[in-house]
Amino acid sequence: MQVHRQGGQYQACIDSAQALQGRSSSQARLRVGQVAGMDVVNEKGEQVGNVERLARGGDQRIFVLMTYRGPRWPGNKRVAIPLDDMTMHAGKLLLPGIGEKDILAMPAVPPDGGAYQNLDQAATVSLPQLEASPSQTGAIRQ
Repeated sequence: MQVHRQGGQYQACIDSAQALQGRSSSQARLRVGQVAGMDVVNEKGEQVGNVERLARGGDQRIFVLMTYRGPRWPGNKRVAIPLDDMTMHAGKLLLPGIGEKDILAMPAVPPDGGAYQNLDQAATVSLPQLEASPSQTGAIRQ
Protein backbone atom coordinates (compact mmCIF):
# COMPACT_ATOMS: atom_id res chain seq x y z
CA MET A 1 0.00 0.00 0.00
CA GLN A 2 1.17 3.50 -0.74
CA VAL A 3 -0.06 6.71 0.84
CA HIS A 4 0.40 9.86 -1.19
CA ARG A 5 -0.81 13.43 -1.11
CA GLN A 6 -3.19 14.61 -3.81
CA GLY A 7 -4.03 18.28 -3.51
CA GLY A 8 -4.99 18.88 0.12
CA GLN A 9 -5.91 15.23 0.78
CA TYR A 10 -4.01 12.04 1.34
CA GLN A 11 -4.94 9.03 -0.74
CA ALA A 12 -4.31 5.35 -0.07
CA CYS A 13 -3.41 3.22 -3.06
CA ILE A 14 -3.86 -0.46 -2.45
CA ASP A 15 -2.34 -2.40 -5.31
CA SER A 16 -3.74 -5.83 -4.51
CA ALA A 17 -7.36 -4.61 -4.37
CA GLN A 18 -7.78 -4.79 -8.12
CA ALA A 19 -6.38 -8.32 -8.20
CA LEU A 20 -8.89 -9.53 -5.61
CA GLN A 21 -11.74 -7.64 -7.24
CA GLY A 22 -10.92 -9.47 -10.46
CA ARG A 23 -12.05 -12.68 -8.73
CA SER A 24 -15.48 -11.21 -8.03
CA SER A 25 -18.35 -12.44 -10.11
CA SER A 26 -21.25 -10.41 -8.75
CA GLN A 27 -22.08 -7.00 -7.37
CA ALA A 28 -23.52 -6.30 -3.94
CA ARG A 29 -25.90 -3.31 -3.87
CA LEU A 30 -26.32 -1.78 -0.43
CA ARG A 31 -27.91 1.31 1.03
CA VAL A 32 -25.38 3.72 2.51
CA GLY A 33 -27.08 3.26 5.90
CA GLN A 34 -26.47 -0.51 5.73
CA VAL A 35 -22.72 -0.07 5.33
CA ALA A 36 -22.33 1.98 8.54
CA GLY A 37 -21.16 -0.26 11.37
CA MET A 38 -19.83 -3.03 9.13
CA ASP A 39 -16.56 -4.69 10.06
CA VAL A 40 -13.56 -4.06 7.81
CA VAL A 41 -11.21 -7.04 7.53
CA ASN A 42 -7.94 -7.80 5.78
CA GLU A 43 -7.36 -10.85 3.57
CA LYS A 44 -6.45 -12.92 6.67
CA GLY A 45 -9.92 -12.24 8.08
CA GLU A 46 -8.51 -10.02 10.83
CA GLN A 47 -10.62 -7.01 11.75
CA VAL A 48 -8.81 -3.76 11.00
CA GLY A 49 -11.69 -1.39 11.72
CA ASN A 50 -15.37 -0.49 11.57
CA VAL A 51 -17.21 1.65 9.05
CA GLU A 52 -18.34 4.89 10.62
CA ARG A 53 -19.97 6.30 7.49
CA LEU A 54 -19.61 6.78 3.74
CA ALA A 55 -18.65 10.18 2.41
CA ARG A 56 -17.77 11.89 -0.86
CA GLY A 57 -14.28 13.30 -1.20
CA GLY A 58 -13.28 16.47 -3.00
CA ASP A 59 -12.49 14.34 -6.08
CA GLN A 60 -16.15 13.09 -6.05
CA ARG A 61 -15.10 9.53 -5.21
CA ILE A 62 -16.84 7.69 -2.38
CA PHE A 63 -14.76 6.97 0.71
CA VAL A 64 -15.29 4.76 3.73
CA LEU A 65 -14.58 6.70 6.89
CA MET A 66 -13.30 3.85 9.01
CA THR A 67 -12.50 3.83 12.70
CA TYR A 68 -9.40 1.88 13.61
CA ARG A 69 -9.30 0.62 17.18
CA GLY A 70 -5.87 -0.88 17.49
CA PRO A 71 -3.57 -1.55 20.41
CA ARG A 72 -1.03 1.04 19.22
CA TRP A 73 -3.40 3.95 18.80
CA PRO A 74 -4.67 5.69 21.94
CA GLY A 75 -8.41 5.98 21.49
CA ASN A 76 -9.81 5.75 17.99
CA LYS A 77 -8.27 6.81 14.70
CA ARG A 78 -10.54 7.64 11.75
CA VAL A 79 -9.09 7.18 8.27
CA ALA A 80 -10.56 7.53 4.77
CA ILE A 81 -10.29 4.56 2.39
CA PRO A 82 -11.64 4.68 -1.18
CA LEU A 83 -14.69 2.43 -1.50
CA ASP A 84 -13.30 1.28 -4.87
CA ASP A 85 -10.47 -0.48 -3.01
CA MET A 86 -12.88 -2.72 -1.09
CA THR A 87 -15.00 -5.77 -1.82
CA MET A 88 -17.81 -7.51 0.07
CA HIS A 89 -17.07 -10.92 1.53
CA ALA A 90 -19.18 -12.84 4.03
CA GLY A 91 -21.08 -9.72 5.14
CA LYS A 92 -17.92 -7.73 5.79
CA LEU A 93 -15.91 -5.20 3.83
CA LEU A 94 -12.64 -6.70 2.67
CA LEU A 95 -9.66 -4.38 2.44
CA PRO A 96 -6.82 -6.29 0.82
CA GLY A 97 -3.18 -5.35 1.13
CA ILE A 98 -3.40 -3.32 4.33
CA GLY A 99 -2.02 -3.87 7.79
CA GLU A 100 -1.83 -2.07 11.09
CA LYS A 101 1.35 -0.22 10.09
CA ASP A 102 -0.35 1.07 6.94
CA ILE A 103 -3.31 2.42 8.90
CA LEU A 104 -1.05 4.03 11.47
CA ALA A 105 0.82 5.80 8.63
CA MET A 106 -2.40 7.31 7.22
CA PRO A 107 -3.44 10.79 8.26
CA ALA A 108 -6.37 10.95 10.68
CA VAL A 109 -9.68 12.39 9.47
CA PRO A 110 -11.11 14.95 11.93
CA PRO A 111 -14.34 14.07 13.79
CA ASP A 112 -16.38 16.45 11.62
CA GLY A 113 -15.19 14.65 8.46
CA GLY A 114 -13.04 17.53 7.28
CA ALA A 115 -13.27 17.80 3.49
CA TYR A 116 -15.51 14.71 3.24
CA GLN A 117 -19.26 15.22 2.72
CA ASN A 118 -21.64 12.60 4.17
CA LEU A 119 -23.73 10.61 1.71
CA ASP A 120 -27.50 10.33 2.03
CA GLN A 121 -28.34 7.23 4.09
CA ALA A 122 -30.93 6.10 1.53
CA ALA A 123 -28.51 6.27 -1.43
CA THR A 124 -27.16 2.98 -2.79
CA VAL A 125 -23.62 1.89 -3.58
CA SER A 126 -22.31 -1.11 -5.50
CA LEU A 127 -19.38 -3.24 -4.43
CA PRO A 128 -17.81 -6.27 -6.06
CA GLN A 129 -18.72 -9.37 -4.07
CA LEU A 130 -15.93 -11.87 -3.53
CA GLU A 131 -17.19 -15.41 -3.57
CA ALA A 132 -13.93 -17.23 -2.81
CA SER A 133 -11.76 -16.70 0.21
CA PRO A 134 -9.05 -14.12 -0.57
CA SER A 135 -6.40 -16.41 0.90
CA GLN A 136 -7.74 -19.53 -0.82
CA THR A 137 -5.33 -21.31 -3.13
CA GLY A 138 -5.79 -24.20 -5.46
CA ALA A 139 -4.04 -26.31 -8.03
CA ILE A 140 -4.62 -26.01 -11.76
CA ARG A 141 -5.37 -29.38 -13.29
CA GLN A 142 -4.88 -30.11 -16.94
